[in-house]
Amino acid sequence: MKETFSPLGFGWLDSIQSSTQHAIFEKLKFHQYKKNEFVHYHGEEANGLYFVKQGTIRIKKQDEAGKELIIKDLLRGEWFGFIGCFGSGKRPNDALAIEESLIGQLSSKDLNLLIKQDPQLTLSIANLLASYVEHYNRSFENAVFLPLNERLNTLLLQLSRWQKSSELNVSQQELAGMLGVTKEAIGINLNLLKAQGVIEIGYRKIIYKPQTHKLSEQD
Repeated sequence: MKETFSPLGFGWLDSIQSSTQHAIFEKLKFHQYKKNEFVHYHGEEANGLYFVKQGTIRIKKQDEAGKELIIKDLLRGEWFGFIGCFGSGKRPNDALAIEESLIGQLSSKDLNLLIKQDPQLTLSIANLLASYVEHYNRSFENAVFLPLNERLNTLLLQLSRWQKSSELNVSQQELAGMLGVTKEAIGINLNLLKAQGVIEIGYRKIIYKPQTHKLSEQD
């Protein structure tokens, strides 16, 4: 299957010459994943990068006690798998299809050949990994310095941007997993935001109204 190529929205490829971009998409091998099927597991050998052509992939981690931390839900047009490929060589997290998804894989062998042909790829990947460091550092600082209601508000703003909608399809349990807190704590703080007019709450749905509570932009 060939990807209908568009240079928009692919982040790390934006600064790469078009011939290399086309070569990357030509090398992708696509696989259909059912809802709740894992793309990869934590600790597996990292043998390539992944591209979300259709569907949604959840990057998450679970401790021995079964507590789940949701790191991010990846949507159409996003890539993942960089940290494992260019770090320890092992997948640091689980990747789960939370709906039927079509995923393309770029093997490590093909990626290394493309890097030899176009060294600019190395710089592009380095810039992407640096942005990961900035994101996780900001998340750590927020966890240490910000009260939960501000962390939750910031997360809702991020989700609104990622989903490109003010109507967020997310449960309280999922929000708890993203912030590493209890569902009860999320419920209390959602009710506070509701009282402030920032959100409306439905079943597995939150209507976020940023115009009533403007935040500085954080991605």
